[in-house]
Amino acid sequence: MTRPETAIAALSTTVDRNADPGLTIERSLEVLETSDPASRQVWLLPADITAFPAAASLTLSVAPAGQVDPGDELHVRAGIYECDAGRVCSRLVRQTLAVPAVAQGAFTSVGFDLSVGTLTPIAPGRRLELRVAVVYSSDVDAWLGYDSADHPSALVLGP
Repeated sequence: MTRPETAIAALSTTVDRNADPGLTIERSLEVLETSDPASRQVWLLPADITAFPAAASLTLSVAPAGQVDPGDELHVRAGIYECDAGRVCSRLVRQTLAVPAVAQGAFTSVGFDLSVGTLTPIAPGRRLELRVAVVYSSDVDAWLGYDSADHPSALVLGP
């Protein structure tokens, strides 16, 4: 198991964006392809990964970061990208999940299936990135909880 908060370096330009109970991710039209650090979180996977396994999963703790009305949802997207040294990237896999937005700050654990079905070699000089964003169709921005026993999050590569 690879835990994003310890084994994967965050590429965010600011370590602590605010005092919220989780990392604020703003809704975005560009979603995972945005370069705005407030609209996505990126983790760079270790350089010694030379192939992406057929099976992969991601567990995240997410919560609404604003006022919630009955029936509201968070639309959270996660993806794995293969990138060169200049950060020109191609997507290997992504998934979007709709999560019921119960109450502001109420964290929910959600599971993404990031499986690609076959072992995918990673070319020399390229690295993998895990990206998380909130789709603009979401009713509210999100807090991403990690680096805490209260908000466990993990990326699992392999069965």
